[in-house]
Amino acid sequence: MKVLLCASVAGVILGCSVSVSAQTQPANKAAACVHPAPYADENEYVAERTALSGGRGERVSCMLRLRLANGRNVQLVDRIEDSGEYRRYVYERYIAEAALHLVSVHLYEGGAHLVVHSLAGSKTWLPGPPLLSPDGRRFTAASSSLDDHYAPNRIEIWRVGQSGLKRELALNGAQVWSPENLVWDGSNTVRWTQVRLNSSGMEDRRGAARLLSREGRWSVEWAAR
Repeated sequence: MKVLLCASVAGVILGCSVSVSAQTQPANKAAACVHPAPYADENEYVAERTALSGGRGERVSCMLRLRLANGRNVQLVDRIEDSGEYRRYVYERYIAEAALHLVSVHLYEGGAHLVVHSLAGSKTWLPGPPLLSPDGRRFTAASSSLDDHYAPNRIEIWRVGQSGLKRELALNGAQVWSPENLVWDGSNTVRWTQVRLNSSGMEDRRGAARLLSREGRWSVEWAAR
């Protein structure tokens, strides 16, 4: 399975669409899974049961089953093994404004987020939880960790539609810069703090940056150096 978080994308990527399927296990391997998983926080599953109430879905041992708008289900199956294939799904919440199920994914090293579009049934990997624009037509997702090579320094902007999600922009900071404190300023501007390392490798160079949408195209105003 190709995971968007692990892709190396330099610069700005505009006008592309991504559809990524969540990896599941064959049915004959599901029984080998132990639930709750070793070292898992039981409080996560307490919160999950609350979030799944009201018909959003259910957990059956190591399987997370999410209900779509058309009545069908999407199944996400944990892989609890001591390898890079480790994957544990925990339901966080339903984002009604965008018709999205939000799931946090615990990986062997690091983590990610997955959204399931309730109308389209599509699954999309994100670097962080979505932050909706005021008009609900887009969201941004970001991850920031200059001292952790398992987490990308990345910003993405996605458009929400009834047929699915379309990525409008992706910025990859690699180990050069990271994004923090993202906030929407209206529905066409995202303000954020760009963090850079100094010569000693410490995070102490911070500046204000913006993402601007004009006539359907995104541009970047970088922080002053």
